[in-house]
Amino acid sequence: KITEDWKGEKYIGIDLEWDYLKRQVHLHMPDYIRKALDELGYTLPAHGRRQDSPHPHIPPKYGAKQQFAAGPDKSPALDKAGLKFIQQVVGKFLYL
Repeated sequence: KITEDWKGEKYIGIDLEWDYLKRQVHLHMPDYIRKALDELGYTLPAHGRRQDSPHPHIPPKYGAKQQFAAGPDKSPALDKAGLKFIQQVVGKFLYL
């Protein structure tokens, strides 16, 4: 279905909020993140807390002369399915 929007409030699924006095436009994509997570099969944790880091926190050793990083990564390389999933995630959130 094709519709016309003479006020210019929506374009290709992006909501446009015009501020003519400041000569600005604000772009909004409501529910994009939630829908993308649903598409990718991600469910939010039951405890509801955010996890901003994919790795556990290693606390700094105050007073040490040197702080060493963890050893080399010993995880196996991604297979084709894992690589494709990473490409889908990056492609989904690339232009945000």
